[in-house]
Amino acid sequence: MVFVDIISIIIIIGFLFWGLKKGLILEISEIGGLILAFILSVYLPINLNIGGWKYLVSFLVYFLILSIIFTITSKMINKTPLALFDKSLGALVGALKGLIVLIIIFLIISVMPIANQNKTLSKSILYNTTLKIKPVLRSFLERKMNKPTLDKKLRIPERRKGKRVLI
Repeated sequence: MVFVDIISIIIIIGFLFWGLKKGLILEISEIGGLILAFILSVYLPINLNIGGWKYLVSFLVYFLILSIIFTITSKMINKTPLALFDKSLGALVGALKGLIVLIIIFLIISVMPIANQNKTLSKSILYNTTLKIKPVLRSFLERKMNKPTLDKKLRIPERRKGKRVLI
């Protein structure tokens, strides 16, 4: 086990304790609240006469409301026997979040020229595992990114030198 792995374990343990402190509901509310607030702000924007800013204001309002709801729910659960269950699953989600953060960091490092020259990285267990995941992840992303987008399916007309051309 090398220095990189020791630091990685410390980071994962830090995320684990942070998740234990917050609990499952608040751990999930961070990501889920952002996604739900985004979806609500796009499909149900608050009707304000401030142009494009209404989406940003809607997002902030929805996120604030959802954060309050999740916080109240978490506090209510912490006063019941489910508190231990909430905290335990929060620790698990926190550790998983820490692992995902490290994998993303290692994926970014792996495309840098210095990664091939660093002997400490090449001895790291987590870094080498990330390198094994990289081709699978890359092919998955390429497949997803090469799917036709909505505008390609709709065949939006484009003007070129006075002629209408379908894309």
